[in-house]
Amino acid sequence: MGTTSRGYPYPELTDDVRPYEDIQALAASVNTDVGTLEGKHCGRIVQTVTQSLADNTINYISFSGTDVLDYGNAHNPASNNTRVTPTKAGIYRFKGSVSFGAMTTATNQFSECWFRKNGTTDLAPAGRSPGINLTHEQSTDVLVAMNGTTDYMELAARQDSAGSAATQTSIQYSSVMEWEWIRPL
Repeated sequence: MGTTSRGYPYPELTDDVRPYEDIQALAASVNTDVGTLEGKHCGRIVQTVTQSLADNTINYISFSGTDVLDYGNAHNPASNNTRVTPTKAGIYRFKGSVSFGAMTTATNQFSECWFRKNGTTDLAPAGRSPGINLTHEQSTDVLVAMNGTTDYMELAARQDSAGSAATQTSIQYSSVMEWEWIRPL
């Protein structure tokens, strides 16, 4: 019996014809794949408390309020609330946006956001936005392998306004982080 590139068995022309056994083997392989999709880990957290961002410093966005959605218990709003630590190994898509409040203290202003894996590896920088005297957002997203035990992701932000600035939290503007398990490693 041969196999497809996904590992599904199929009968070869030279095999004895055993339709019942062939269908059972195929069903078992498909069930294994379907099983990996059950309990798909994903989540969405929204910042509910304004956060002061130090000038020209890496700041990790805190998400201390109740999680909007967290299948897989990857986020704990009470401890390490800047981190998402997936509990299932695989490839994940992370999306994030930071809502910056108006910056008014300098003429050479900028804001930026990106993801940082395990506190050291910078991923998916969004690019710099000129800081302006208006509330504005920066967004970023990345596909990344996570080991399901110790790997964690944080949404990082930096602003340069010659003073501290704050994130914005409102019905219209709030920082958000989302994650979704895509497939096994």
